Amino acid sequence: MIKTNMGKILVSGNVVAKQAALVVSAIAVLELPRNEFHEVITVLCQNSSPTNNPSVRILCLFTLGCILSCVDVTLLDMSECDSVFSVISGCLKASEQADVRVSAMDCLCSGLRFLKTVFLDCSQCNGLMGLVSECWCVMDNLKLRNSSSETLGEVVHNFYFALKRFGEGICKVTIGVIGNHADVVKKNPSQEEILTNGTMCV
Repeated sequence: MIKTNMGKILVSGNVVAKQAALVVSAIAVLELPRNEFHEVITVLCQNSSPTNNPSVRILCLFTLGCILSCVDVTLLDMSECDSVFSVISGCLKASEQADVRVSAMDCLCSGLRFLKTVFLDCSQCNGLMGLVSECWCVMDNLKLRNSSSETLGEVVHNFYFALKRFGEGICKVTIGVIGNHADVVKKNPSQEEILTNGTMCV
């Protein structure tokens, strides 16, 4: 009953939805290790789709991030991992709203252990990291740039073993980013710290 009610509140987008998101993630952290409440992943992914209200999508991404940061992702089956991967990748695309992209990036950064599961296919890895690097290039969204910079740095720091799989792709993208935006520091000093942080990440 509690899970059902909290789930309804979460996807309603009302004023207490953030609190409901925290309750749902806490329940998932307790029950997923017991092989229960797997439907939460499906529901969150479905409600993160572009057809839903942006505020609901942001809350669902926030909840996913909380769950992924605390749960051993090996407890999830491959279809669930694929769904999460697809949701995060889709929400990072340039066609998405700025706030949704920030939430997706925060979700990815919060659930970095999830990358151990998805860093299996080289093309997928390069595609995802390409999106992260593209977000780094968005000069008019400092929240997105900060989050993507943090994500790039955490990936390299925590998943060095995976660099052999996606290192070439991310290096090419990063070099391109630095080259394309090298004049930003000169033209707009307020961006210097962000660009420096991003450069040092990789």
